[in-house]
Amino acid sequence: MPIALWECCRPLNMALAFLAAVTGAVLAAGASALGWPSTWLAGAATALALAAGNLWNDLADLREDAINRPGRPLPSGRLDTSTARRAAALLALASLGCALPVGLESMAWVAGCLALLAWYARRGKQAVLAGNAAVALLSVAAVGLGALHAGLESPQSLPARALVPAVLAGLIHLMREVAKDAQDVVGDRLAGRRSLALVHGFPAVKRLLGQVAMLSLLPPLLALLFARDAAPLRQAHMLALGLAPLLLWRLKSTRLDVPDQAAHLSRTIKLLLAGGLLIYLVAALAARVEHVH
Repeated sequence: MPIALWECCRPLNMALAFLAAVTGAVLAAGASALGWPSTWLAGAATALALAAGNLWNDLADLREDAINRPGRPLPSGRLDTSTARRAAALLALASLGCALPVGLESMAWVAGCLALLAWYARRGKQAVLAGNAAVALLSVAAVGLGALHAGLESPQSLPARALVPAVLAGLIHLMREVAKDAQDVVGDRLAGRRSLALVHGFPAVKRLLGQVAMLSLLPPLLALLFARDAAPLRQAHMLALGLAPLLLWRLKSTRLDVPDQAAHLSRTIKLLLAGGLLIYLVAALAARVEHVH
């Protein structure tokens, strides 16, 4: 039972959410943010909220997961629904508890994320692209929570420095959510879901993914043109410009109507998202060192 519950929480996705929040804090305040409890509370609140959302989503997706992913803990019977509901509630409360010591602003931020996660689980897959956009917005919010905590911790922090990777993370995550829906069309059709792939077809999905990949060039490009960032952050922006060509190359070789290929695309996008966050985290630490010396 504990292993099945842990699997349902998606530990790798939780780690990615934790990384996003910590990256936001370090971008806003430099390496000193790693010594603040509020930074780690931001990471913990984000990861715990995501775990609660994953459980809510799996509870809502039992019918389609029985077809798309029968080996998951809930459809396979390794985890019962009552335990999953109780665990989701406790995780949601724990995420709010992590925000409490930081202040009401942090609690409101986390509460908003939890509300969005709950809405997505209940209604998001009926809202076509709006549901995907809601989940993508949570990636922006994860980076933003770290920046918010840094701003509350120190008036010398610059939360605006987290804007570029936050928007970039949101765009890349939007691609991943759309690709995941393409992977799940069989179960979604039987469950009466209204994903983009079901409503508009695979060619429209592929066009959208290409357009979002191209759009992901804008945040780092605008930062290079107009922001006065330290050299390491400018180098991070230049590296981030390379994400779009990689996404387009992978997309070109993918047949979205083949579930295994759509799943591989989704995993590639997640890997590139993690890589992008790490690029900005390392650059923020290097920028702080450069500033000191």
